[in-house]
Amino acid sequence: MFYTMRRLLRPLLFLCLLSTAALAAAQTSWPSQPIRLVMSGAPGTPPDVVGRLFASALGDSLGTPVVVENKTGIGSVIAMAEVHRSPADGHTLLYAVNNVFSVNPLVSMGTPDARPDFVRQPLDAFKPVGTTLQQGLVLIATKGFPAEDFAALVAHVKGHPGQVNYGSYGAGSLPHLAMEMVAERNGLDMAHIPYKGGALTDLIAGHISLLIEPVGTALPHIQAGAVKALAYTGTQRHRSLPDVPTLGELGSGEPVFGWHAIWVRADTPPAIAERLAAELRKAAATPQVQQRLQDLGYDPLTSEPDAIVNRMTAEAGGWAKLVQDRNINLTQ
Repeated sequence: MFYTMRRLLRPLLFLCLLSTAALAAAQTSWPSQPIRLVMSGAPGTPPDVVGRLFASALGDSLGTPVVVENKTGIGSVIAMAEVHRSPADGHTLLYAVNNVFSVNPLVSMGTPDARPDFVRQPLDAFKPVGTTLQQGLVLIATKGFPAEDFAALVAHVKGHPGQVNYGSYGAGSLPHLAMEMVAERNGLDMAHIPYKGGALTDLIAGHISLLIEPVGTALPHIQAGAVKALAYTGTQRHRSLPDVPTLGELGSGEPVFGWHAIWVRADTPPAIAERLAAELRKAAATPQVQQRLQDLGYDPLTSEPDAIVNRMTAEAGGWAKLVQDRNINLTQ
């Protein structure tokens, strides 16, 4: 009987040894080619700027080029699809803002809903490697907008229902959701104009009236007097905008933070994902990256994969009612 059991267990033992050897080989041979960092943001947008910063730092750390590829559109679905159909070998990464995983699963793509499974259940298709930064958003108005503070903005929009427009970085993006939250809290009727990129440029030029923009990219234009800052989405006033009240102070919304993370396919070998996470932490800790993030007005953020998943789940629960009540979908 002992001999029979040994014969039965021998193939299983061989498979275990083979699996262990494969994982070790994957860890030592990775990376074996240039790494692609697929970006859901358009060139020049905050995710693109920071993604390129980390791509350069990761490339230096790994001794392998990390090439940024911009795949914009449909609420980051195109970027997700590009990574999802690529081999799960750690050579194709996704750089995404938090709403891609916390909001996209909540919003439809029309009737019938055309969302693929990796959008409906993204945590089954991808796993987080680590985060890079966190930042609040600021509600800004074009220079000629007839309001100097938030109360005047509300009064003007209420006096011109449906006539005031605002831009965002696409349906379901954080700026879109944050503005819809403001509109709901204050009973405002505004026209939404989604952009793939260039919303801030159009605001400065006066082509749109309002925009909720990441504070890092908005700050230089606020300080130059090119746009007006009317409200901030953080838990407390921003250190560089002490005269701009928070949405909480104004009774007009909950805190909203944008934060960025790098993801890989869920079936990427654990050894590769762990090595990549370690290299990301190393890159984030370099003085060059820390200083550049500070110069851009961003707060560095280093989170472990479990913490990222927990935060995503909590954020999804927080946005669910707004998405339903405002009928937000990716085709808007």
